[in-house]
Amino acid sequence: MFLTKRGERVDEDISNWRGDEARSLSDIDVSKSIPFIKDGGDGYCSLADYNRYRFSEAIADAGDLIEALYEKMYGKTVELSIKGGDLVVSESVGCIGEMEDHIVKLVDTDFVNEIENLSGEELDKLYGEYGFSVNTAPEDVIVALAEEQGRTQDVASAICEVYGWEVDSRVSQKVVESLDEICDAKSAEAELDCRECEEISCEQDRGPRC
Repeated sequence: MFLTKRGERVDEDISNWRGDEARSLSDIDVSKSIPFIKDGGDGYCSLADYNRYRFSEAIADAGDLIEALYEKMYGKTVELSIKGGDLVVSESVGCIGEMEDHIVKLVDTDFVNEIENLSGEELDKLYGEYGFSVNTAPEDVIVALAEEQGRTQDVASAICEVYGWEVDSRVSQKVVESLDEICDAKSAEAELDCRECEEISCEQDRGPRC
């Protein structure tokens, strides 16, 4: 029962934490952009295609985006940060606390559609004009061209403004959701409550002293 209640309290705390973060970022409109995420050294893919069997809701604002990023991650610890002007979501990997970074880019929806609707010959011409290898993934081409042509949304600056972070800081600035830390804190809190209940129970069993 103790473990069950502890787990329920941890889940509730995580839900409340994420809800607070999502609400604080809900005024940042990202409805006209498509999020792309960089999977380590494997290049970019759309967030919708990243861990496809982990579903997320429709993304209309930055709060929705953050919720979706958390849903897509596997690590026990998930960090949202701004590094070098980029929005980065990091997750713990392995057993030694190592973190893996995933850069997130928001690309104008119309621009994405323009590239995806190119015919084979038009796409080949585009690759040639910009010097892309024929083996370059379309998603990497989309992100690279969008950055070059100013078709990405600068959500990092808006998030910095919400949290009061320095926009041009080279130091990683982050908010963290650590399941381990939440579990440890809630476990200690629950154990304290349990000890207090046991002390009260013992006092009641002994009855009043003369």
